[in-house]
Amino acid sequence: MRWRQWRAIEGNTGIGELLVARGAKVDSTNDFGDTALSLAAHKGHASFARWLLALGASTQCRPHGCDLRDWIKQTSGLPPDKITSILALLGYRQHLH
Repeated sequence: MRWRQWRAIEGNTGIGELLVARGAKVDSTNDFGDTALSLAAHKGHASFARWLLALGASTQCRPHGCDLRDWIKQTSGLPPDKITSILALLGYRQHLH
């Protein structure tokens, strides 16, 4: 299943479960290197990101050619506390440096 289908779910775990049941790959990428996890994290959808991680989604992606951590910090527009919690969820312990 292509990234456009993942993007359409906008953090909805129920729809995500349906897509996975129908064969969606959690680490598929679009032409920009985005994965379902990178998009969920970038939008601040913590519960959906947590669910993807539980399915084995990798944090080793390069959305738009950037390190995932840097991309979220620099372009998400999320409030600093939300960025902190998302990066901690993704396993970045020293995310403010």
